[in-house]
Amino acid sequence: MSALGFARRLAAQGVPLWIAERGGGEFRRPAGWQKITAAGNDDRLARWSQGMAICANTGAALTVFDVDPRNGGDIERTREFLRANEIRVFAEIATPSGGRHFYAAGDARLHKTALAELPGVDLQTNGCNVFIPGTIRPKYGAGYSVIDDALLNTLAEGDWQGVENMIALVGKASAPIDASAVTDAEAAELLTDGDPDPTVADARERAVLALSTATQHGRSRHTTALTEVGRLLRLGESCSGVAAAIDSLRSVFVGVVGDRANPTQARGEFDSIVRFMAKIVAADPRTTFEEVDSFGSVPDHVVAGQTAEQPLTSEPDRWHSLVDGASFILDQPEGIPALWGGGDQVLMADGEALIIAGPQGLGKTTLAGLLVAGMLGLRDTVLGAPIAQQGRILYLAMDRPRQAARALRRQLGGAGRELLADRLAVWQGPPIGDMAKRPELLAEYASRAGAAVVIVDSLKDAAIGLSDDEVGAGWNRARQSALAAGVNVIELHHNRKATSETPDVNDLYGSTWISSGAGSIILLAGKPGDPYVKLHHVKAPAEQVGPWTVLHDQDTGEMTIQNGVDLVTLAGQAPGGITAVDAAKAIYETTEPTKGEREKARRRLEKLVESGAMRAVGDGPPKPNRYVLTDPKSIHASIHAADSDEGVTDVPNHSREDVNLLVTESRDHSRYSRAIHSRGEGSLKTSPRMKPGSKQESDRDLCNTCGEALIYPDDRRDGYHTSNTKCRPSAKPKERIR
Repeated sequence: MSALGFARRLAAQGVPLWIAERGGGEFRRPAGWQKITAAGNDDRLARWSQGMAICANTGAALTVFDVDPRNGGDIERTREFLRANEIRVFAEIATPSGGRHFYAAGDARLHKTALAELPGVDLQTNGCNVFIPGTIRPKYGAGYSVIDDALLNTLAEGDWQGVENMIALVGKASAPIDASAVTDAEAAELLTDGDPDPTVADARERAVLALSTATQHGRSRHTTALTEVGRLLRLGESCSGVAAAIDSLRSVFVGVVGDRANPTQARGEFDSIVRFMAKIVAADPRTTFEEVDSFGSVPDHVVAGQTAEQPLTSEPDRWHSLVDGASFILDQPEGIPALWGGGDQVLMADGEALIIAGPQGLGKTTLAGLLVAGMLGLRDTVLGAPIAQQGRILYLAMDRPRQAARALRRQLGGAGRELLADRLAVWQGPPIGDMAKRPELLAEYASRAGAAVVIVDSLKDAAIGLSDDEVGAGWNRARQSALAAGVNVIELHHNRKATSETPDVNDLYGSTWISSGAGSIILLAGKPGDPYVKLHHVKAPAEQVGPWTVLHDQDTGEMTIQNGVDLVTLAGQAPGGITAVDAAKAIYETTEPTKGEREKARRRLEKLVESGAMRAVGDGPPKPNRYVLTDPKSIHASIHAADSDEGVTDVPNHSREDVNLLVTESRDHSRYSRAIHSRGEGSLKTSPRMKPGSKQESDRDLCNTCGEALIYPDDRRDGYHTSNTKCRPSAKPKERIR
């Protein structure tokens, strides 16, 4: 059977399945896994690759008896127990730790519990999940194997009698303690101040010993922490020093789970345990903790070791972001982890917000829709740059949601209802509160939707009064809170009415804190409804890309780059190579590039030198280097192959800067454009080939301004060097040279 064979059979029985990637030592559950349904099973399994985990949600369709011999579970005794109680086993799976999973029918009335008759056996059902065959656990170096699955294809038919017997067997144990009415303040009263009295001190020593030796005795460190924290908290009704005792236990916990969690994660996990157990004890002070797993209300974030709620003890949570310098510096990934782009050409980095800004009607929503399609796995690139698949996406359609729906339908209408229902959530209309005034709200939206990415359309609807620095700072806090929670943020925004001649971050409307907190900013420029818009990457995680002229096809919802300067080809066509000024003129379509544009062009040229495609010629400042091809044969061969004349000369009396200027209005002069664009080498404006002394050369027109020869057809048509500002008709003419 193939690695996915068992998973596909289980999926056909209506069991929700999902995949997980490695995260740290083990696997990382995707956001919102609890809400996953069987509807998207096929699409999720299609994204699986070797090394990923495959998990099944237990509950209404599946119950698993999880036997752990390390905690006293007996496989043969469990098998006999199920047979004696007429509980049908649809599959038996061996686990890599030496245990067993017995698959039984599911039912919504069952809850996670432990059975008194079966020590070391957990009933995994509603709100739980299990690994299934096809998964290799890194900690064991082994996977899950099928012992018997003869009845698996009948799981969807259910087992009515077996389910009733399970409900009767677990009885009261299946009903979780209801702690919903307990407030944080009531639960926190159990964390008494002062030095531990003798009773608490004795309990603390026992707890430390139990937690320190849990692994030696085959006990779960997490379950042991739940048990011992509960015992200490129960003393809080009559004893002092419980808070100090739990602080001591926290330090021990951080040490014993160091193989699977860093200190920050471990403290977060422990604080969640404290919060949960304090509410349980406050709800029922008579609770015993010998079998803490019988509490079906243990939330998933506690089991997963993540802090989904604020802990009762505010001190640890306030400082949870304080980490040691080695972790902060050395545990970062090499390079920039890109969501959109790659290498140094990154348009959106993981963990850094992207702003897409511009006037109305230029394609902000269209570009956002293309990014959604890429993150859903429906396309590999957006504007030629690779786009990484993500988990669930939340689209906050706060600005004209019906228009956004029409735009997204043009792009995603063929994706299929199941995929869109499973991977995309949409909020329609204004938010429930101002996100600048309530900075936690953006992360809460993402949490409710189980989203890994949130698209804010648009920023003006998320926060009111964006020109106010207090509002801008509030929005940045909301953005950073979401990013800190592991949620990536894309924001659609608008420009100021009056924009600068050279687009930059100051063109964004509102407070400077809006742009300051973003990792990447894209500005779209043009006229509403114009099929051609300019894309400027004005703030970048690494090197800026573009600028590009982009074709915005509103009928299909597609955007494509129409021009892009190829510096290698440009250098190959220029005698003696090009300078950074030449490159900047071509890239930014200007005759007078700024100092910043020249420097960015120089960096692009230097990277080509590093790659081996070009080499720098010259001594450097004060004279600029020229950049030439490392191997120019491939470029010049194509030129000479197209022209059989021999002894042709380069164009006289023209500076190389003139030869390589980009014609500003590409639509008027696209036939003769001197820059190399993505359309192909035919778009390069090259000199006509003429033999010295030929009639063609002697009849050439001369410039009405400078008197020099006019070589190019568009120059001869207009009577002056159209790309040279000094030769324009308004300039003072020189005496023509005859």
